[in-house]
Amino acid sequence: MSEPLKVMIETSEAKARKLLSVVSSLSDLSAIQYEIEAAIEKQWAGLRYCRRYLEYGPRTGCEGSFLPNRIDKIFCCGSCRKSLHEKRNPRTRPKRKRHGK
Repeated sequence: MSEPLKVMIETSEAKARKLLSVVSSLSDLSAIQYEIEAAIEKQWAGLRYCRRYLEYGPRTGCEGSFLPNRIDKIFCCGSCRKSLHEKRNPRTRPKRKRHGK
């Protein structure tokens, strides 16, 4: 069998006791990895992707993913919402010609 992993840490006695209490409860690395992944998954559980980013790709100012503050929020920012609306509904009427120049 392989030898157990040894870690050298320079710290105070109180911090060392606290670290040992945490590490002793998680005896192997797979358990530690599982706990870390569970904590990350819990933190990012509500993560959503911007609708404009999914349909048209990256854009200056677009975050790509965000944590929504409302249930029905689908865009990361107002400029992405406006940009998607403009791409889906282009102006069909021609621009006015300016006279005098």
